[in-house]
Amino acid sequence: MSQKETPSHLRNIWGWLIPLGVFGLLTAVTMLIALRRNDGHLIYAQDDAYIHLAMAKNLAFHGVWGVTRYAFSASSSSPLWTAMLALGMRLVGNHASLPFWYNLALGVALLILGERFLCRRGLTVPQRVLALCLLIVAMPLVPMVFSGMEHILHTVVMLAFLLALETVWETPQASKTRGLLLGLAALLPLVRYEGLFLVAVTAGLLIFRRRWGLGIGLVALAALPVAALGLWYVRQGWWFLPSSVLVKGSLGSGLGPVSLFSLILRRFLTNLALAPQMGFLLLGLLIGLITQWKRAQRLNGEVMLMLVVLGTSLLHLALAAVGPMMRYQAYLVASSLLVLAGPLFNLDLRRWFSTPALAHTAQALVAALILALAVLAGGYMTLNTPRATTNIYHQQVQMARFVRQFYNQSTVVLNDIGAVSYFTDAHVVDLAGLATREVAQARLNGTFGPQIISDLTRRADAVMIYTAWFPEELPAAWQIVGEWTIPENLICGDDTVTFLAPRADTAATLRTNLRTFAPYLPALVQQRGDYLNP
Repeated sequence: MSQKETPSHLRNIWGWLIPLGVFGLLTAVTMLIALRRNDGHLIYAQDDAYIHLAMAKNLAFHGVWGVTRYAFSASSSSPLWTAMLALGMRLVGNHASLPFWYNLALGVALLILGERFLCRRGLTVPQRVLALCLLIVAMPLVPMVFSGMEHILHTVVMLAFLLALETVWETPQASKTRGLLLGLAALLPLVRYEGLFLVAVTAGLLIFRRRWGLGIGLVALAALPVAALGLWYVRQGWWFLPSSVLVKGSLGSGLGPVSLFSLILRRFLTNLALAPQMGFLLLGLLIGLITQWKRAQRLNGEVMLMLVVLGTSLLHLALAAVGPMMRYQAYLVASSLLVLAGPLFNLDLRRWFSTPALAHTAQALVAALILALAVLAGGYMTLNTPRATTNIYHQQVQMARFVRQFYNQSTVVLNDIGAVSYFTDAHVVDLAGLATREVAQARLNGTFGPQIISDLTRRADAVMIYTAWFPEELPAAWQIVGEWTIPENLICGDDTVTFLAPRADTAATLRTNLRTFAPYLPALVQQRGDYLNP
């Protein structure tokens, strides 16, 4: 049967079936390599994944919203993801694999939604297959699965929002879709607080077009869950926003307009330097926007979506962060690629060149220039995902094993809290401030130092931190007992974890415990310290 004779529904299925096969194959190969490197254990490529798992465990089985079961802490920047994990634990038990299976299912949903999005652009099946395969690599989708975090969920909700927005923009009387759009606006900040950027840009464009009711409704519904959670956090003695948002994203207080603008500009330029592929995608969005505007001569659905993605990207780069594994900007890379697919495939350069062949060559070069860095960066991260999981296994997971064996219900001091909090029942003092309010407050006030650390760690039995993070802030009385150094570090905050005794009476016990545990560390972890001496 020829392609012309093939029923359209059979032809269309290949538009998402082939990308699903590519996604499944890459995920399976990555899993096999990672399991082999990690002694058969499923390990996530981010310690932050275990923060969500720890909070979900404590919510599901102890009724506590916190990193430990002993106290409340507003440490999650994705309340919905944490709640989804807690629900899964209540239904099937405390399984560390839950984030992996969630992300696998969400990856499938993303590719199906992406195929529908590209269908609306009128792309052929081969074009849709190519675009989705590029998305898998550039996002990058497989590393997001192994991150164990909410970034695929964020991208799926954003894409559903864009699809609903396009329908509502072109067909204002579509009441059901308008209701869906409003519901998704309420959901976005619960997935990640950066969802507010998308809602703000969309509402601004709607109000500009005098669609006041819908624009104000989007803002109100997005603000409602943020306000409800914020008031709950405040009642628990924390801040209106999660500590992770405040500590990692603070712009500072008491700044004048000029200083604030300068700081925002520096953050924007720093983010572009850290994620240069975003600069090329911004350029592509501008080219696509001009091309589509000239073609449509009006603010149609496609132009609207490009404006929304462009505005959201600019706000994120100015006010938020780009991060390791490309996870913070993953939703922007995916949405940019999808809205750019149509303009890039249909870019008409014939009037600039003497022959169609030259025009097509130039079109391919423009597309390659815009997408090359995103694909290369995503491809690099995809290839190195097993290495990232091994970093976490060699460092954070071994720290958790050590704490579970010797300090399971004791107080320990950390700066990476995820794996230890999830795999043990230890009391945690978090020197990064995500789980310890006093540390976060001191960091926000600029008063963090040795005295505050000493006050918070008087009852601690062991300290496991990156000393390079605290060059002038550690108490002088702390005694270094040992160090673990991992090879080929890609994802951890430092390749060396230092073990310190916070008081003289804890040093001998810590030394003995490290000596006892030493034979059980992976062979590639380099150990140093006098505890190794017989």
